[in-house]
Amino acid sequence: MKLKKECVRDLLLYFEKNLSYENEIQANCITLKKYTKDDILYTSDKLLEAGLINAKKEKWILSNQPIIIVSSITTNGHRFLDSIRSQEIWRKTKSKLKSLGSVSIEIISQVAASVITGKLGV
Repeated sequence: MKLKKECVRDLLLYFEKNLSYENEIQANCITLKKYTKDDILYTSDKLLEAGLINAKKEKWILSNQPIIIVSSITTNGHRFLDSIRSQEIWRKTKSKLKSLGSVSIEIISQVAASVITGKLGV
């Protein structure tokens, strides 16, 4: 499967808006119009692997699909999200990444940081 940059950003924004101390979110139950269930599960799994969210990943007896229960965004997840939150920064970051095709979350973060640094004139 391919990691979709837009899905990474949209899921982190979704988690930020919908998570609280009182509730966890089962990624399997998330519906976002632009993405399939597989997109959402795969991206949630990669966010967990990258250390951007805290979650439990369990096997479901009736399916090969894992159950991913998200409890929070990590500090690194908040840092990453803050670097791509602005539509302007995100647009410029995607533009720079376009020629590379598929890239890692780490590369997205580095390019976003360079866009921010350029905007600050540093």
